[in-house]
Amino acid sequence: MSEVCQKCTFNITSTQQKIKCVRCSKRYHINCMNPTIGELQYLKDNKDKWQCLTCIESNTKLRNTGSSSYYVPDEIPASVDVDPNDGQLNTSTALAHIIGQLKTVLEVQSETTTSINLCHEKIDELNNNFKKLSDAVTTCEKNIEALETKNVILQRENSEIKEKLNELEQYTRKNTLEVYGVPESPGENIAVVVQAVANSIGFKLERWMIDTTHRLRKNANRPDQARGIIIKFVRRLDKEEFMRLKRVKRELKMLDE
Repeated sequence: MSEVCQKCTFNITSTQQKIKCVRCSKRYHINCMNPTIGELQYLKDNKDKWQCLTCIESNTKLRNTGSSSYYVPDEIPASVDVDPNDGQLNTSTALAHIIGQLKTVLEVQSETTTSINLCHEKIDELNNNFKKLSDAVTTCEKNIEALETKNVILQRENSEIKEKLNELEQYTRKNTLEVYGVPESPGENIAVVVQAVANSIGFKLERWMIDTTHRLRKNANRPDQARGIIIKFVRRLDKEEFMRLKRVKRELKMLDE
């Protein structure tokens, strides 16, 4: 059974927009009521609440559109989603719909622009941070390069010092003599002992001839053996003369450094 619009009394087809009163169940063409864009959207969204004029109570807000009235909400949406190709809508309604859609697009575009601007700000911030990190890395690389260069110089200088120290040690040993076989006594005066050794081989020893002299460490393998004596002469000539004369004292053992 076909439905009839209570305003225009024409049949309501399945392709036409319609609305039914929730109280009396009478049906109307939505387009017959000439609603505004906001009212049209409200009617579509609230079909299960709509009441016709006859059913509306005295405290309900009314709007008259010719010979039929319908319920109008206190707040009407500013935009709607209506198909502008619907044959039941007039040109002004379609234009209003397009304008509403354009406003929505502009709002979305504005939000998108704001979001893009925020992204650009974040990208700029990241670029600045990256530049700072890049500069810091460059500084560290320069410092490392400088330290490596300094390390090479220090290694070269250290090698030179070692070489000079070795040469000096070798030169010093040329004037040094080790004497073994000299008895050791507690609290001895090593200078007196060396003088006695020199006298025993017939070497005329003067104080200025000796740079330094002392006993060596104890030999762990021969703890009972007297420790040897190191004699460092000021002149090598005196050392060689001392060694030449030691041959007459065979119980003495001397090592040429």
